[in-house]
Amino acid sequence: MVVFLRKEILFSLLLLFTVFYNFSFVLSEDINTNVTVLNTLPFLEKDILNQTWAMNTNLTDSFFLTDFFKDDNGDNLSFNYSNLSDIEILINSTSSLVSFYPQQNFVGTRNVTFYASDSEGVTPSNLVYLNVGTDNEAPKWFDNLTSSSSISQNDFIDFSVKWTDNTQLKSYIFSINQGSGWINSSEKSFSGLENFSVSTIQISAAPGSTVYWKFYARDTSDNFNFTDNFNFKVNTNNSPVSPPSSTNDSSSNTGSSQKLKEVLKEIGLSLPKKFDFEVSLDFFLLEVFQGGETSVFFNIKNIGTEELKFNLSFDSFKDSLSLDIFNFNLISGKKKGVLLDYLASKEISPGQYFDNLIISANGLTKQIPISILVKPNNPLLILDLYIYDKLVKPGEEVYFSVDLQQENFKEEIEVSAYFAIKSFKGIVIDSSEEKLKLREFLKLNRSLFVPKETKEGDYLIYSRIEFGKKIALDVEPFQVGYKSFFASFFKYSFYIVFLLVLSLIFVILFMKYERNKRKDKLITLYILLLKLKNYLRENDLANAAEIYILIKTKYGEKVPLDLIKDKEFLKKELVRLSSIVQKSVKELPPEEELKDKEVKELDESNKKKIVKVADKKIDKSKELGDVKNVKKE
Repeated sequence: MVVFLRKEILFSLLLLFTVFYNFSFVLSEDINTNVTVLNTLPFLEKDILNQTWAMNTNLTDSFFLTDFFKDDNGDNLSFNYSNLSDIEILINSTSSLVSFYPQQNFVGTRNVTFYASDSEGVTPSNLVYLNVGTDNEAPKWFDNLTSSSSISQNDFIDFSVKWTDNTQLKSYIFSINQGSGWINSSEKSFSGLENFSVSTIQISAAPGSTVYWKFYARDTSDNFNFTDNFNFKVNTNNSPVSPPSSTNDSSSNTGSSQKLKEVLKEIGLSLPKKFDFEVSLDFFLLEVFQGGETSVFFNIKNIGTEELKFNLSFDSFKDSLSLDIFNFNLISGKKKGVLLDYLASKEISPGQYFDNLIISANGLTKQIPISILVKPNNPLLILDLYIYDKLVKPGEEVYFSVDLQQENFKEEIEVSAYFAIKSFKGIVIDSSEEKLKLREFLKLNRSLFVPKETKEGDYLIYSRIEFGKKIALDVEPFQVGYKSFFASFFKYSFYIVFLLVLSLIFVILFMKYERNKRKDKLITLYILLLKLKNYLRENDLANAAEIYILIKTKYGEKVPLDLIKDKEFLKKELVRLSSIVQKSVKELPPEEELKDKEVKELDESNKKKIVKVADKKIDKSKELGDVKNVKKE
């Protein structure tokens, strides 16, 4: 037993030493892993919605197929659709934008299946129903809301109404009358079967006057509806009341914070003033084709204790970059959603451009960098960039792959490749150039060096491939910094953690198994010793000899052959042992003798089972002994 425990402890120590040695080795070494990814079919990420629109109208720019079909390998997908009558479908080969053109005076429903394909095969979409002129139900409105119940002149107020439609919402218009007639905003798009129309307006009406407002909405079948005329009265107090944020804003601590201020004010104390805010994005990475448009949504939150008055602006691209709101107020704990939009002119040259979104509030200013990648329309070359590890230490290399393909691969061409690490100010940190031969498809693995003096932060890998006047562009962000212990551990050593846990579980289960096994052996031995004692007490030396030999052989002690052959000597030993047992039994009090016969640690059922097993083994050993005696005779 002692030997077993020593072996068990030695095994556990050796296992833990091996695990932690490998763990420290992985943490101290840099691991470069080359991963070969098998190409897979594209897949449908979500169902394409049914489309419904009015008779004798076209449904243009309805949706992007790339919003529904995805490819794990990043392959460029081509799209097609099943045959159908009465409706012509046009898919923009560059942007995957889908438009529908029904025949004149056609009314009815058709269905179509779209297909996405790469070099491996084709994947179908769900069945999409196209309903032309079959919808006569206008959108319905609910829940008219304003962001504040107390409104003063010059306040910025959010107005919203919830809309539903049986087919598809399309657009809405906000209208307001502040005393000089109704003024309509520009028509804005929204979609889905349920959505909100939202508009933010600065109140210019005089104190004490009544302001009226309403929304119009229409669906893709050109069914119109409008809300009731809602109204409110402008406060006679000219001091602006801070408006709560729009319906998509949230705060859980504003009320409690205000109550705390009131309590402190009553006892002559006040909270220290803090002016601060946070932005949900660290940078903007915009990609757009020439003449195209792209948008990104972000949040600004007031994390200070006082109301903040925000002003948003751009450095350079003031004509092409825009926001849905440039000025607004936020009280403590509130946040505001803002939509940034970029419209690329058709004349702009393909390339990378940089700007900054400047956010100012009560003397605080933060700049959010903007990277704009303008891609050419109808490119001959298709470029896809992938960074293997997006967190790189200063003084190390950043590794990336480049997939390059030409659409017309009838002949081999020579292209110029340029790769660079850039900051969000456009400063080149490191770069490389080379000439490449390209026929159909080319995959490159490259790296660029991050100097030791590079500051920690966000950076970009920029790639440009040129063939004559044709150009392909791509960009990917990464970070320069240091991995935390846990990030590095879980990235490179997850399998070691798994092995360690598995080893500990195995050791625990093995120890439990061995403990139960030893317990069973001891119980069996105890029962056999009781039977041996009973046989000796009854002077049944023949059975006692069998039990004696069984105990000796079962528990690792060899019985000398001379002892087995010399039955008389064995009997004398058992008689001597019997006299000792008889003497010890006579000396025991009745209660002690009774306790000696019982097995307190076992219940009666377990004891009976063990006795039966012991009897079977004795019988079997007798049979084997008889067979041996017959053979000898």
